[in-house]
Amino acid sequence: MKILYYSAHPQLKLNTQSGPGTHMRETIAALRELGHEVLPVIIGDLLSPGTVPTGNVDNRSRSLIKSLIPKILWRSLKELKLMKTDRYAEKILVQQLARFKPDLVYERAAYFQVSGINAVKNKNVAHFIEVNAPFIQEIREFEKANTLWLRRAKRVELLQIEEPDLVYVVSTALKKHYAGNTTEPEKIHVVPNCVNPKYIQVDLEMKNKLIDTFGLGDKRIIGFVGSIFPYHGVDILIEAFSIIADEFPDTLLLIVGDGEILNDLKKSAIDLNIEKKVLFTGSRPHHEVFTWIDIMDICVMAKSNWYGSPVKIFEYGAMGKGIIAPNTIPVKDVMQDKVDGILIDPKIDELQNALKLFLSDHNLKTHLANQFKKKVLSNFTWKKVSEKIIQDYEAMQIRR
Repeated sequence: MKILYYSAHPQLKLNTQSGPGTHMRETIAALRELGHEVLPVIIGDLLSPGTVPTGNVDNRSRSLIKSLIPKILWRSLKELKLMKTDRYAEKILVQQLARFKPDLVYERAAYFQVSGINAVKNKNVAHFIEVNAPFIQEIREFEKANTLWLRRAKRVELLQIEEPDLVYVVSTALKKHYAGNTTEPEKIHVVPNCVNPKYIQVDLEMKNKLIDTFGLGDKRIIGFVGSIFPYHGVDILIEAFSIIADEFPDTLLLIVGDGEILNDLKKSAIDLNIEKKVLFTGSRPHHEVFTWIDIMDICVMAKSNWYGSPVKIFEYGAMGKGIIAPNTIPVKDVMQDKVDGILIDPKIDELQNALKLFLSDHNLKTHLANQFKKKVLSNFTWKKVSEKIIQDYEAMQIRR
């Protein structure tokens, strides 16, 4: 079977270590491992300076212009640029469709981008699309700005759900959000994020060196790995840990990662008088991540958004760690409280109690960790995702 994998996002690249980059690479690799021919058409990799006439300016001029004009105008200019890029992307996709002649176009949807829908329409080729976020809401929350192109953005969002043959979303919350955008809500399938077990490798030499260097040998490690942004709840974790630190003197809090509030978190640890019991590693190379996780006894993700499927809990789970995770719909799609881990609302007292429960009951922690590890390795791998894509395609062909 011939599959064209398409991404219209102008900044997503196939080989970056970001979540989207990993998602694209792993899906493509898993489909190939099943014996299918896959052609990646990744617009972020194909764009080069001067390819699309966008009126680029240097960073200093850009910052000056941005400071002088209203946010709504700045956001609208960015979306005008997205439209120009999308028209260019559509030409590329049309050319590749004619050359490759795929059986299926699998698209990773992007905000404001309609090139995939336009190019595939009337081409007698199956079209599956993956929508990973409520794009309009996400853009508004991140940038705190409206746009003059809001009606177009809403129209594109409708087309992304209505036009393709199948739509994949990462959570039932996101399915509910988009179900009203189509006359066929049954074509929206929930496929949570996952892991590739073969990449879960621990460098034992490095692990032992880290344990010796930081004096971790006799400690029980509570940890977080990831980007340090407000919406991950690391501030809640530090405050909850400060409450139980004296009760469990053999514990240490390990924060692996960097981000915009890292310095604030370090100050908070000092203010709470626990700076000697909190280790901030800062940014670490991607290949070290699983070694750092392996050092931890309890892995925490205190907070998440309402729609996203956190990759981190699958990584924690595949490594057999006791997990404390947010009590959100996407997490409850894959975990049950006190069955696979402990689910909490992002409150200091709930996290404090969850930490105390795991620290006081090693058998419970181990049992829940083993339960979720089995579930992750059986159900939440990229191989399973690719198998579902093929099964859905075959089922659609039979119905036709």
